[in-house]
Amino acid sequence: MNQPLGTIPPKPHSKGGLFLGLAIALVTPFPVLFLVKLVVQNSEIALLPVLFIGAFQWLYLVPLILVIRKKALTSMVQGLLIGGGVVFLLNAACYGLVFFAFKDGLH
Repeated sequence: MNQPLGTIPPKPHSKGGLFLGLAIALVTPFPVLFLVKLVVQNSEIALLPVLFIGAFQWLYLVPLILVIRKKALTSMVQGLLIGGGVVFLLNAACYGLVFFAFKDGLH
């Protein structure tokens, strides 16, 4: 503790990047959906993850967040949470637009 009086000690560097976590959360839905389509040949079942990607992505993001959190990569966890929230909200907004556009039926 050889710091002069009045100086603030440096914060420990948070490993992992916020933008890396954000990029992972925003990019991973696309290959995951492609893999679901390849594995599940029945088109009706394979369509569910596509329609509900905002909720479906949490099936793989939550375990990923738990593993990364144990490694003390707090910035990356924050990025994953922000990115997951953005995808979820975009999915919900698109559903809102579709439902309000067709609430009176097709004319």
